Amino acid sequence: VKATTTNKSVAIPNEQAAIPQRIEEKIHRLEELMSIHQLYHDPDLTRAIVAGKIGISEGYLSELIKVGLKTSFNDYVNEFRVKRVIAMFHDEKFDLFSIEAIGFEAGFKSKSVFYDAFKKVTKKRLVPTEKPSICPKKSTLQQFPTFTFLDHQIFSSIPSLFVHL
Repeated sequence: VKATTTNKSVAIPNEQAAIPQRIEEKIHRLEELMSIHQLYHDPDLTRAIVAGKIGISEGYLSELIKVGLKTSFNDYVNEFRVKRVIAMFHDEKFDLFSIEAIGFEAGFKSKSVFYDAFKKVTKKRLVPTEKPSICPKKSTLQQFPTFTFLDHQIFSSIPSLFVHL
């Protein structure tokens, strides 16, 4: 990396080369907490809880998700919950559960947030009487967007906020 001052080029140590690696590690840890440890099941999950588990501030977590995953914290968590709901719709163990009970089991705290998130992720309105007909087949679950760091290739547009890792 070179900086130009007047007519001279000055070499600057390439400390920023390690920044994308650190960001990727933080996002990987976030995805691990959600996918493997299933933190999204907790209806009282907050940015503070997740940030604490990763070892970063709440503000940094929000910026990491916003810039790295192109979404908000709530939308990120709710996507995991909606995917869990869809999987539960396909599981015979949950056939006798109401749609709302399945939403609560997946980590939603209220019906309205559950219905709104379901519609946002699947682009379909959820009506209690439509449970069997509205849920996509297992083979089509991959069509829903998944927020992953590598999909967004943001290394070239990392804001200065990340310089202070």
